[in-house]
Amino acid sequence: MQLINKNDYSYLTPDRDFKNAKIFFLSKELGIEAAEKESQYPAPPPHYVLTRVASHFPVDSRTLTFMNQIHSDGIVIKSNKKPSFPTADAIITNIKGIGLAIKTADCVPIFLYDEKNNVAVAIHAGWRGTALKIVKKVLKKLEQEFDSDIESLFAFIGPAINQKCYEVGKDVYEHFGFLGKRKNDFFYKCKGEKFLMDLKGINAHMLEGYGIKSENMEISELCTHCEKELFYSYRRDRQNSGRNISFISLI
Repeated sequence: MQLINKNDYSYLTPDRDFKNAKIFFLSKELGIEAAEKESQYPAPPPHYVLTRVASHFPVDSRTLTFMNQIHSDGIVIKSNKKPSFPTADAIITNIKGIGLAIKTADCVPIFLYDEKNNVAVAIHAGWRGTALKIVKKVLKKLEQEFDSDIESLFAFIGPAINQKCYEVGKDVYEHFGFLGKRKNDFFYKCKGEKFLMDLKGINAHMLEGYGIKSENMEISELCTHCEKELFYSYRRDRQNSGRNISFISLI
């Protein structure tokens, strides 16, 4: 992925370019500051946050759709341009002109694109959603609802907390027995009953395991916890953390 630095903000965009879809992972200057977070949660980001994003990127603030993310395996299909704020952690659309957005502060933002059918997907994957195999459930729904050919899909995993910074307890570790013999590839035992977890790696592993080709996948190496100047991180800043914004837009 390419990191583009402007005078007062930065963003990442995939190396691969598409005619009808654009994907952006924004720096914290265009995110949601801690003071701007929802006063009555859950609620969409303030309108001026949406217009701020739309002033820099090819997306309409009126159709930039966020989710009420609850760390679940919930998936919704957006079938019109009416304003909405669905409770889910994955959203799918094939409607031109819609942007699908994710808020993160260490969790993994994942975008899928079906170029043949012009279908866009946004996935929010924290450890809970990852343990629930949300990416696999999304791929299954794409097959069922949009007749997607998984091998032709493209996947983009954005900045999130990297393994060296993501310490979890045994309670989290035990949710990932489905990884079988590969489990130790993604969990490094560091002390006592603590492990360093590779959240990006597990999601990439599941995407490939379902059929997405490795050459069709891009994974950002940037760590939200380490890159203090670029991104918000809940693990680093706790209650003082804002939220990073990423989105895919069908144009």
